[in-house]
Amino acid sequence: MLLARAMERGKQPLADLTDHIRQGMASLEGAAPARRKHPLLVELIGWFRVGGEGHFWGNHYSFTAKPAARVMDLIGEGTALSLVLNALLPATLLVARREGDDALAEAAHRLFGLVPPLQPNHITEFMTRRLFGEDEKSIKLINTERRRQALFQIFYHCCQGEERHCDTCYYLECQARGEVKKT
Repeated sequence: MLLARAMERGKQPLADLTDHIRQGMASLEGAAPARRKHPLLVELIGWFRVGGEGHFWGNHYSFTAKPAARVMDLIGEGTALSLVLNALLPATLLVARREGDDALAEAAHRLFGLVPPLQPNHITEFMTRRLFGEDEKSIKLINTERRRQALFQIFYHCCQGEERHCDTCYYLECQARGEVKKT
């Protein structure tokens, strides 16, 4: 779908997507994370979604399974959002840097800051508890995927990628010295 859409316009898929981001840059001015996804982000997610209607895998879990009761997306919203976050935005930033397009780079950064958090996992849950305790107000700070990615950075940088290193944690040492507010 993505390739077909781009070819209809006589463009390569990445060029088509970056042009679409350029056209929507004005809408990013002053945009802040919210419960509702930003309209440009919704459009980009839509570009990557693939419905299952009329496809074998749209109603089968395996070759031998009976057809499912309802049609499933081949690429659903969650996967499409992950593709925007992990493929499109980094590629857009690369294009912007290669072309010296500071406005496009800024748009990629702004979009990254608007991506809602993806599904939590053991690392994000552990680091949220480690850094903020069980305080609901503090936990609500992790309201974008950008902030969730920061938890991964701290985990792999400070925790050496393992929970068992808490006794040598730089963060906890700073807490003990009173340099960081205890949670």
